[in-house]
Amino acid sequence: MGADVRIFLPALAASLLLASTAAAQEAPKPAPAEEQDDFVSHMHPGFGARVGGYGFWSPTKTVWDDCPMGGVGIFGTLDVTKNLYVEAALDQYDSTPILGDTDGVSMSRISVLTSGAIGLRMFPEFVIVPHIEVGAGMEWTRVEELSQKVEGVYPLGFISIGGELNVFKHIKAGADLRFLGMAKPYEDSTQQVAPGVAEGTVKMEMMPAAQGLFYARYVL
Repeated sequence: MGADVRIFLPALAASLLLASTAAAQEAPKPAPAEEQDDFVSHMHPGFGARVGGYGFWSPTKTVWDDCPMGGVGIFGTLDVTKNLYVEAALDQYDSTPILGDTDGVSMSRISVLTSGAIGLRMFPEFVIVPHIEVGAGMEWTRVEELSQKVEGVYPLGFISIGGELNVFKHIKAGADLRFLGMAKPYEDSTQQVAPGVAEGTVKMEMMPAAQGLFYARYVL
């Protein structure tokens, strides 16, 4: 029996050694720190906040002050290449009457905008980095005017030009000027809410708008 034990124990030890070696070879190796940081170093994810306002073109005044809106938003960015990037954003705006704007006094409007954009940064190593963007999205809006309420979801599109201050490695600040196509309320005087009512019907139409934005973002 002693001989059997002397034969069995080395065989058992050899079997355990082979099994542990095979398990070590099959087990996934932890990714190196360089690979774990690959996403951040290549995509440079960023997030930020912005404030701005927009208005529609007024044919009578020849300025962008019709149905003025102001608000704030949050956004995130990813760098596809050194120059090319993508952006996703969520903004909230409401009507902001300005001096002498009769529409702003009689109208109340609130909007929530979701948008995505693709942009191009030119001269990314300069102190001021100019960029252009093209984007699209959807707008939920509610308008109260002429004792009526109009609510719905409408498409929007825009093109943007701007610049970003490239002084710090992680903190950026910039401004944009955007030209949009989006929904604007108007009064259809050919239709009445009810017979005998002098007021027209409030409807929505796609019109050009101009927007100014100021933002700050943090880049990983």
